[in-house]
Amino acid sequence: MNERIRKILEDDSIKNGYGKIKNDEQLLEIITDYDKIEKTLIDERRWYNLYEYVIKVGNHFLSYADGECTGDDSVRDMGIEIDLDAIYEMEEYKETVTKYKIKGV
Repeated sequence: MNERIRKILEDDSIKNGYGKIKNDEQLLEIITDYDKIEKTLIDERRWYNLYEYVIKVGNHFLSYADGECTGDDSVRDMGIEIDLDAIYEMEEYKETVTKYKIKGV
């Protein structure tokens, strides 16, 4: 895992009273507990879908890919794991979207 990203997560963990991150399992638990501010579908499968999530950690935006099952199993039971080396820092940008509606409605 990128050390800058690990430091961002650990600094926020300490700031919020959870202390230093002891292992990768704790790190993954912390990452998935943040509110997701963006969710983008990456891949659709029969039993699960893969998404890219963006979370806000302090003043930083981080993204990671994870799955959601379409059935009763959990994503971990399906063998889907978060790749710690594929967690990236993101930057915010604005997009202008033009939409149309029926005139007079």
